[in-house]
Amino acid sequence: MQQFLRQRGLLDQELLMSKRILISGSTGGVGELLVQLSQLGFGQGDGGCIGIVKPDSVPSSVFCNLMFGKSKTWDDFGKSIMKNKISFEFNSQEHIDLDSWDFHLCLNGPVELKSDLKGWANGLRGIISDNESIAQTKDQSCHPVHSSMRTIVAATLVHQSLKLMGLCKKIPVSDVWLTVTCRIETIDLHFARDHVRGVGGVLLDVSPSNDGLATIARYRMPLESDVDTHSLIEVENVESSFSGTIDVGLRPWADESSEDEYNLPTESTVSILGVGGLGSWAAPLICDALSSGIIHIIDGDEEVALHNLNRQVLYGLDDIDKPKARVARENLEKHYPDLQIHSHELFLARCHLSEPAEDGFDLNDAGGDDELRSALRSSDISLGCLDNMHARTILNEAALLNKIPMINGGGESTQGVVERLFDEGCMICRYGAEAANATEVISCTEEGVRPITSIVTTTAWVGAMMAALTILELSGSTLHSAMRYSWFDGNSDSTMVSKPPWYDEECIRHF
Repeated sequence: MQQFLRQRGLLDQELLMSKRILISGSTGGVGELLVQLSQLGFGQGDGGCIGIVKPDSVPSSVFCNLMFGKSKTWDDFGKSIMKNKISFEFNSQEHIDLDSWDFHLCLNGPVELKSDLKGWANGLRGIISDNESIAQTKDQSCHPVHSSMRTIVAATLVHQSLKLMGLCKKIPVSDVWLTVTCRIETIDLHFARDHVRGVGGVLLDVSPSNDGLATIARYRMPLESDVDTHSLIEVENVESSFSGTIDVGLRPWADESSEDEYNLPTESTVSILGVGGLGSWAAPLICDALSSGIIHIIDGDEEVALHNLNRQVLYGLDDIDKPKARVARENLEKHYPDLQIHSHELFLARCHLSEPAEDGFDLNDAGGDDELRSALRSSDISLGCLDNMHARTILNEAALLNKIPMINGGGESTQGVVERLFDEGCMICRYGAEAANATEVISCTEEGVRPITSIVTTTAWVGAMMAALTILELSGSTLHSAMRYSWFDGNSDSTMVSKPPWYDEECIRHF
């Protein structure tokens, strides 16, 4: 269960893992759904199974190839799935018994097979529906954003299905822990705290007892405990229904216009700051869209952790305890040998925005190097796939200094946001100086100021949307440059972002 630690406060994990879920559709659609379902834990519990209605060829997609490898035969593909400890069945459409499955998903599949929910991705457009008769649009599957849109559709399809199956909890529970409580026979709180410790010398939280005659002291049990703390509480699951259609694309599904015309991205240099929950989805999609170019991956996390694997698709069990940036580069290089991919195993700091002092001493130095400074200067666009506002603001400053756009993204629990920062305002313009420079780290580590819940549907949606906007930018399109895209509990929306009315100065002056 450690692998699903970050989503257990959002989902009924035990029930999810016992579900039998059937997927069908195109080769790419089946591959996309299989990845997200397996990261959630489907097919990994007693009685649980992922059924695959065989498409014309072995399932394949950007992320399917990363997670399961490229297979030429169904036997090889099946062996790859088994290595990930997933129970599965292959089915032919002619002999499917839908009553034997708890739920059925379909992405760009045949309309003959009745389903609970269907999804279609087509170029800039995406839609999910329980309606069999969705009007088809002209084929845009060659559009450079198509793969990103397929990921966006799959994330929406899977998340809505989680709610329909009654697997989502009504209220998130960010953490559950065991507490040791003791009564100390003194009313002197400082004396009690000075002379009583928890295991390993842990300091106690102290407060007066209700009768005022003693001190009540508490401390959290060590995280190494084998007790499954989430099993000690029960949270009511949400009851949800779905009827209709959700349009999730960058263009309305039924709106066909000249804006469908596109240019392939030219040879570009892209800096991706952070390859965790968001960057591990954005980076492969960007690499897949570029025929040549340079990718800079910047991440100071020293190791991949087991509980990252429920939503960080770039990593597997073999990558545990290895540096994220290095592993991300190595895994991407295997699939995109024509790209120059560089990794920088450090966190971005202000010292990377300027040249070091002539005497070599920099009071702001935080382990930076000239390679990272050069990467930021040479990039055509930067992506902030980060876990705190201060780091985003530093990257935004670097982007403005180098006169390039920045795609900013954030995701937590079932909420996410994606936006472009360039000529329509900076981080401080958008969020205010205090919020933009907040240093609270919303991290994936076991300890921290505030634990968070994380789920693959949110990280996949945010990462894919960031990739889509990046690819459009590199293609020369500014169609969506003034939009902010948001995600909440399986629903997406967009709003127009404009320059705030309360200032009239160059953004660079705000830093």
